[in-house]
Amino acid sequence: MKRDIKYSTRPFNVNKILTPAVSVYRMVSMPTHIAIGTSQAADPQEAAYQACLAAKNSLNSAQTDLVLLLTGENCARDEALNVVHAILRPKRLTGACAGAIIAPDGILKNGLVLLAINSDEISFGLAAVNTLPSADLRQAGFELGRKLTGDLKSAGRQVGIIFTDGISQNNSLLVRGIQEVLGSGFPLLGAVSSDDFKFKNMCSFHQKQRLVHATVGLLIGGAHVAVGSRHGFKPLGKPRFITKAEGHVLHSIDDKPAMALYEEFLGNEARDLKKNVFASHVLLYPLGIYLEDERQYLLKNAVDILDDGSIVCQGEVPEGAEVHLMIGNRDSCVQSAIDAAQEVKDGLAGKQPKFVLVIESLARHRILGRRSWLEIQAVKDVLGYTTPLIGMYAFGEISPFGSLDNVKNTHMHNETILIVAIG
Repeated sequence: MKRDIKYSTRPFNVNKILTPAVSVYRMVSMPTHIAIGTSQAADPQEAAYQACLAAKNSLNSAQTDLVLLLTGENCARDEALNVVHAILRPKRLTGACAGAIIAPDGILKNGLVLLAINSDEISFGLAAVNTLPSADLRQAGFELGRKLTGDLKSAGRQVGIIFTDGISQNNSLLVRGIQEVLGSGFPLLGAVSSDDFKFKNMCSFHQKQRLVHATVGLLIGGAHVAVGSRHGFKPLGKPRFITKAEGHVLHSIDDKPAMALYEEFLGNEARDLKKNVFASHVLLYPLGIYLEDERQYLLKNAVDILDDGSIVCQGEVPEGAEVHLMIGNRDSCVQSAIDAAQEVKDGLAGKQPKFVLVIESLARHRILGRRSWLEIQAVKDVLGYTTPLIGMYAFGEISPFGSLDNVKNTHMHNETILIVAIG
């Protein structure tokens, strides 16, 4: 069953369950044509066939300039990629697997969503590098940056988007290497691919390949880009300070093992952190590191607890920084989505976005449960129901704070919603 949704103005029904096997969303803005196809089919070939056929009917072209493919675990397969290439014949394809994916009219655990673009005004560059646990991530990032600029030689590059799968690696080094080529102030955004907290099926897509232990990058030029990033969490207790940190390993807070901060606030429940760093109640209390230059709290989840009580984080942890446990709730998460969307709208300066990409923490999805719908509805309330929108729930979000007009630093975030509008 196929549904062609064109310029729909219907609001989301928060309790709606997707029933069609496939849907397509079409947006035409000469000279750019965009189609989004989705499918919930269990078989990866069938899901790809349904979504691609719907998108192709909308684009009505033999080839596609770019396909952005986001899949659930069941469709993160070579068979799905083969179908996409056979039907849409993309010049460039990128994307990732996610624990849950955001379609224009629903949040899916299985299936796939793809965004297909043909454009005479937007240009793209694509590349991939190996990022094995043993890799020199800074060098890998530098290599990725050089490959990307080689594929998009135009000076009018607006933004870079990366997908990686290194949940326990110091991805700040990867970002630093890329920006050594593109520039420290160049907007770089991205996501750590995910599954449903199994940590077994995390991958990214590059052309006809399904990649693990790799990072893929997409450069976009010739477009107006606006970004919003928020988390909505507040600090608990008095300020404490990181007294020892090395890279992405936080050793001590106020000269005590870092784990002691959780033990102080959570008591016996802190023992669950050692057994399962992604237990539901632990996700409610991420670490918040106050960045003086940004005047913002950067959220970090623990991805591992070492025997000495040190906490392994995603991305670098600055020694000497103020740190708190943070607390959020469903209402604050939804409000942060509204704030992020409004920041995007302000950044668009009256321009209509051609499409919107949402990269959101899988931890937020677990906290919100069925109310995850409210965040997507909030974004559409601000940015408009006719705007093509897709997204993914990730194990980590890569972005600067604030607008792209004054990028100071790019950070690895957790428990954050990142909204990217391409106008």
